[in-house]
Amino acid sequence: MAGNRCVACGYAKLPQATAAAQVYQMLTVAVLVDKSSDVVEQASVSLVTPVAREFVEGLLVGSNLVTGQEHFSRSSA
Repeated sequence: MAGNRCVACGYAKLPQATAAAQVYQMLTVAVLVDKSSDVVEQASVSLVTPVAREFVEGLLVGSNLVTGQEHFSRSSA
């Protein structure tokens, strides 16, 4: 991507007994990152239910991929 932003993607195999696995087989997470600040500007997650999708995307947007890992460990507690 041109300029000071880039896209990062990750993939994971879903548990077979879940609705998302029946639809997608894989969980995909894509984020648009500002390279100067390492902050996620946009996020997209391939989860079936809107609540789950919005929750995960909300955790990602605004987080710092370099210094913000503690944010995710506290969110899961």
